[in-house]
Amino acid sequence: MSVEPGTPQTRRLHAVSAFLRTRSALLLPLAAHLRASQAVFESTIHGSSMMPAIPTGARLRVQLRDQQCYGLGDVVFYQTSTGYMVHRVVYRTRRGPPQAYVLTCGDSCLAPDPPVPHASILGIVSAVESAGAWQPTGPPRITSRVKRAIRACTVTTMIAALWCHVATARRLSCLLLACESRARLLMGYVRWHGRRP
Repeated sequence: MSVEPGTPQTRRLHAVSAFLRTRSALLLPLAAHLRASQAVFESTIHGSSMMPAIPTGARLRVQLRDQQCYGLGDVVFYQTSTGYMVHRVVYRTRRGPPQAYVLTCGDSCLAPDPPVPHASILGIVSAVESAGAWQPTGPPRITSRVKRAIRACTVTTMIAALWCHVATARRLSCLLLACESRARLLMGYVRWHGRRP
């Protein structure tokens, strides 16, 4: 579904999106109601976890979809206990105990998020506004071999934990994310300290 600028459809989309920004609790029930019509809404994200595919503060178009209509590599918009998150699907299975969950990860992150239940996913990010034009999100761009290797290890470990038990995967994810956060702080301190005269 394309949305042309300046049309009544675009104005309605902006009005609904603005209304929902301050009423995030309504978004999941509304999404469930509108999924059959493949509706689109817009949102803005904060944070740099999806850089460079999605810059900080970028406007997004989210295509509401049935919970089974997304796959590996899709950038999904989902509900968390603290609000909403936009990350890329890095693992999904259609069989076995973990079939009700996917693993997601920010493009600039090394560790995956806790397992995301399918019911928490509202839809797929279909476009990102860049320089006044809407562009597709594109693939992740991880250029460092070291980062790719670390990420492959953390994702593989999370997949194994998910197959063992969802609660185990949640705990492991929290541990990995805490380690990544501390490592980033340490690297920032080392860089800052190294620049001082």
